[in-house]
Amino acid sequence: TLCWDEFKDSFEDHKMAQKWMLLDFGPDECRQLFALLDDGDGEIETNEFFEGLSRMKGSAQAKDVYRLQKTMNKLVISLAEANVIQHYVSKGEEEEAACDSFGLDVGQGLQSGSGA
Repeated sequence: TLCWDEFKDSFEDHKMAQKWMLLDFGPDECRQLFALLDDGDGEIETNEFFEGLSRMKGSAQAKDVYRLQKTMNKLVISLAEANVIQHYVSKGEEEEAACDSFGLDVGQGLQSGSGA
């Protein structure tokens, strides 16, 4: 796995930076690329790394499409959580019980995004 610091350091290393440039990634894209490759746990697993890079191979447009796919996946999960919580609340259960079913903090509601 790669943590953020290791990933960032790869863009600062001259030889690795050249390899990133061959893949059409510059230092200014480091944070965004990490966020795209990471599944949300703060580390990039080997399979996340290679699957993500292979899906972004090609022109900048491919990167944009992949970014949209990741955003859409997060949105679908948030909507699913909202629907389930709405269902619980409409059945008369407290918001706290609905949030507990997803492991969400009541204070954060759906903003935590760590449900499913």
